[in-house]
Amino acid sequence: MAFNNESVNLGLNASNIFHTLPPVTDATGLGLEEEDIAGNSTYVFDFGPKRDSLSSVIPMTVIYIVILITGLVGNICTCFVIIRNKHMRTVTNYYLFSLALSDLLLLIVGLPQELYLLWNKYPYVFGEAFCIIRGYTSEMSTYASILTITLFTLERYFAICHPLRTHTMSKLSRAIYMIIGVWIFSLFAATHVALQLGVVFYEYKGQKIYETAECTLKTPLQHAFLGSTLAFFIVPMIVISVLYVQIGMQLRESDSVSHNRSETNIEQSETLNGDNKQFSLKKVHLAKLLKRHSTRSIRGSATSSRKAVIKMLFAVVVAFFICWAPFHAQRLMAIYVVQQTPTVVMIYTTLTHISGITYYVSATINPILYSIMSKKFRHAFKNTLAHCCRKNGSYERNSLRYSSYAGCQTNVVRSNNSSNFNNNSSLSRKKKPPEKEEHRNGNTEWRHLANNN
Repeated sequence: MAFNNESVNLGLNASNIFHTLPPVTDATGLGLEEEDIAGNSTYVFDFGPKRDSLSSVIPMTVIYIVILITGLVGNICTCFVIIRNKHMRTVTNYYLFSLALSDLLLLIVGLPQELYLLWNKYPYVFGEAFCIIRGYTSEMSTYASILTITLFTLERYFAICHPLRTHTMSKLSRAIYMIIGVWIFSLFAATHVALQLGVVFYEYKGQKIYETAECTLKTPLQHAFLGSTLAFFIVPMIVISVLYVQIGMQLRESDSVSHNRSETNIEQSETLNGDNKQFSLKKVHLAKLLKRHSTRSIRGSATSSRKAVIKMLFAVVVAFFICWAPFHAQRLMAIYVVQQTPTVVMIYTTLTHISGITYYVSATINPILYSIMSKKFRHAFKNTLAHCCRKNGSYERNSLRYSSYAGCQTNVVRSNNSSNFNNNSSLSRKKKPPEKEEHRNGNTEWRHLANNN
């Protein structure tokens, strides 16, 4: 490896990149010194500061917390809406559900430890087992996300460019098998990370210094990350770009075809109306204007919607590149760059912080691009939320009515003990009709609320 004792970005905070920092022996860092025969002390080891400066740590902490909250809310809402609404259980939404699960796994497993490592790079206190599991899980969820996005793009391509084949290829059972295959493949493809990771200690004179414990590459496989970059970034990026270009061209072509057809229909209608002598010239002229106006309005709305779709497709490709390019560039730089000049150190440190942000932003932006931007999804989410609110309101009203009825029964029992059972029984019977009226009013409110929603 080019960088010794370095955490290649696995969602791990890259700490102690180079050991060329000034000697530090206070609480902010760890140093080791020894004395010679004359009593002169010299530094023989410097592990660097335990955290970076507050000017970088505090903003990174705020950014990570915002990413964590936003990502959890967006992905949980995606899963919740798909589970609660049967009409949302389509092939496309099954892929989105798998994507949301992988993003949730990445956020839950990765970001809490990332926040801890921002403030305390070493010693690593979570143990070697968690170090391996965490790195392996992050890598697996990353692969699952990228493959799911690729399959989702492929499904869109067939639905738009080859709609006749969609009936045979876009089946729920087929989508479920594909999703299961993605997770199984990701499970095996990420094993190279588990083989490389471990807790590493600095040794001095044959003894481990446990204060220097780090979760990093223990037995690095140099070309494993190069293969990962090719298979899970470059190839998917090319496939997604080509498919979305084809989709955009198909949408533009269908727009021009619909434009030509509408103009042809107007011309044919004009010819027929011209030959029909029963209509006056004013009626014919008015019919022409109405047809042209309706055709232009329909064509204009269709064109604007297609432009919006094309813009979204472009945004998906750009977001995919921005989120994953720094992540893979940092990995390859950590392995293959040999020179450790101050400029290289600065570039690598900056790239590490950027890749740490974009790595988790990918898990936050996916539900925005693929779910929240969909009108159908937003409508389903509003209906689901309104349904849950109505259920809670109904439960509270029923609880209040039950408590009132129970109090009435208690009064009857107490009156019975005072030998006034008959009078109070008649009184309780007289009080029942208002309760029924209240129940009817509650049902009326329920129906009114349902109609409003």
